[in-house]
Amino acid sequence: MNLLFFLSILGALFSPAQVFVRTTSLTDRTNIRIAAFYYLEEASPQVQKTISEQLVPAAIAYYQAALKVNRLTGPITLTRAETQQCIGVDPQGSLEQGVHADLVLLVVARYNPKKVIASSGACFLSEEGRPVIGGILYNLNAKPNTTEIPEAYYENMLKTTLHEFGHILGFTPNLFDRFIDPETGNNLKKPTIEKEVNGAMVKILTLDPLTRRLQDYFACPTLEGAYLEQEGSEGAKGLHFERRIFMNEIMTGAATANKRISEFYLAFLEGTGWYTPNYEMSEPMTWGKGKGCSFLNEKCLDENLQSRFPDHFCTKLGEYACTSDHQAYAMCGINVDYKSEDLRKEFDYAQNGKLFTVDGFADNCPYQYSYDMNECKISHSRPAAAMQEEHFGPKSACFTGTVSRTEEKSFDSRPFCLKQSCVEVNPNEYVLSIELGDETIVCNERKRVTVSRYFGYIDCPDPKTFCTRDNAEFCPRGCMGRGSCVKNKCVCRNGYYDVDCSYRVVDETLAEGLEYTQWNGEEVNSHSPVFAIKDKSSNWVLEKIFVLGVLVVIVYCIMKNRKKASNNVPHIQMKKNHEQETQLEMPNANLMKSDWNNQKGEEDE
Repeated sequence: MNLLFFLSILGALFSPAQVFVRTTSLTDRTNIRIAAFYYLEEASPQVQKTISEQLVPAAIAYYQAALKVNRLTGPITLTRAETQQCIGVDPQGSLEQGVHADLVLLVVARYNPKKVIASSGACFLSEEGRPVIGGILYNLNAKPNTTEIPEAYYENMLKTTLHEFGHILGFTPNLFDRFIDPETGNNLKKPTIEKEVNGAMVKILTLDPLTRRLQDYFACPTLEGAYLEQEGSEGAKGLHFERRIFMNEIMTGAATANKRISEFYLAFLEGTGWYTPNYEMSEPMTWGKGKGCSFLNEKCLDENLQSRFPDHFCTKLGEYACTSDHQAYAMCGINVDYKSEDLRKEFDYAQNGKLFTVDGFADNCPYQYSYDMNECKISHSRPAAAMQEEHFGPKSACFTGTVSRTEEKSFDSRPFCLKQSCVEVNPNEYVLSIELGDETIVCNERKRVTVSRYFGYIDCPDPKTFCTRDNAEFCPRGCMGRGSCVKNKCVCRNGYYDVDCSYRVVDETLAEGLEYTQWNGEEVNSHSPVFAIKDKSSNWVLEKIFVLGVLVVIVYCIMKNRKKASNNVPHIQMKKNHEQETQLEMPNANLMKSDWNNQKGEEDE
């Protein structure tokens, strides 16, 4: 059976100690300053570079652009004992001296025999309760769902990194009771309630402005708040948005295609009282939009095992199709007949333990499930193509059909990634054009269309729905704070590239000369780097070494008579000043300890 990768959290159940520092006025907020310190010695050089030069800096750039906080007025300091208690590492020099930031991250990469991709948690809080020190742990022994193309691995892990930041920032039940009213600074009343939904008790996060935005989005004015995940391990329950309702939102509990940072996640962060978000950094959602209260509170399948919402939940198990938003290849539910003794009775629709989906978070509801390596808009999904004419890139989308060059090889209905474009011919009237090789398919209504010189057909979706909702253009992740959004496309600042400006130009090897070893879900030798690389051209490497040698000689000549630079330069240089230094109150040392081995979510098979 396919694997589901949990976006897990460590340290979710321990109570962080407090960092007592003065803050500015609750209404005088500035963009959050985030400093990262890296402990990656166990990783290969290439993985170290990917984490420290790409993944974490990109996530930091996003959150620094998306969030404002009450600035800490003194530096954050950590002793060896405190960093050991947080994530089991020794502090780097500048941490002991003091770092001027609003959030300090300790980033660690280790081999872990458990099936965990990454984990995170908050260690210390400010006097207003906001996390100011946290840790992220990347598991080098994980089995990533990736291909040999480095960008595919990067996209997958960037989403994981952005997700793990969310747990550090406050998406953790033991921090819910610390949320504040930003006007008074007082703690909110208990922000969670329990309610029976579909025969199961569900925790609901009642938090403004999150609740109001959810009511508007789902068209359910009586909705009491955000339903939290009720399935999975202790590393998932109550720690994520409910998958059945939020689907591909960044803070649901497992990897899927087309993960998005929604307005709901930013509204959650605003609801903590600690952050003022920039909603222009959010991405649009389509799942469940306008479906009403019944979508939230009724079971996905009726007593005859038919879908109550056919455009969201499917019943032809194992059939290949597109995701409901036409963004990726997908499969309906599950492709094997499997029964589980552990299936909760509330979700046992067939009353015999039958599983309808491989997704352990979706209340056993079958939907068009896809991994994020099958996304049409990611050019590196190309290995999944069934036809040479398929196209993967920012202008592509997923369409179903049976087209083939020869009648003998005609497919059953299946998904295809094809280039497309939308034109508004009249107000609220759209025409969709789909390219298949040299042929253009014109869709002016929902119908099946045969294609000249091909056998079979392509399914045309409703052009208006497709063009204005499912495939509406937007700037991914708000351009990560590294560019401007111009006509729904990112214009990146110098030094950054990709559709969301998430890549930083630090080394040409990410784009040429190197490729990642393909693991294909096999067991990884614990003594070998998970994300190993192999050289495609020894001549290319020799040329680079020669150029590098020349540059070293030039730099040496220039610097020969200059004063020798200081050793041990920290990742983020901070000037020592006479401002108040952060003090750590530790009334109970045990309170700070994070049981990293027992509190992580695990990959489900």
